[in-house]
Amino acid sequence: MRGTRVTTAFQKVGSAMTFLYDYGDEWRFRVEVIGTGQAQPDANYPRIVGKIGKAPPQYPDIDDE
Repeated sequence: MRGTRVTTAFQKVGSAMTFLYDYGDEWRFRVEVIGTGQAQPDANYPRIVGKIGKAPPQYPDIDDE
């Protein structure tokens, strides 16, 4: 995955995928291309431009469970 370009997996605006992370907890998240543009020097890509809800802690304290 590290060498995969975003444009290979998401070939046009509107392309979307649902990903499953952590098979035990089954965290699912959706990624959608909402636009394209010129790359800006010194910017990190891909960028998160929006999110909905609060992400759960990945490694909660054992006492919290």
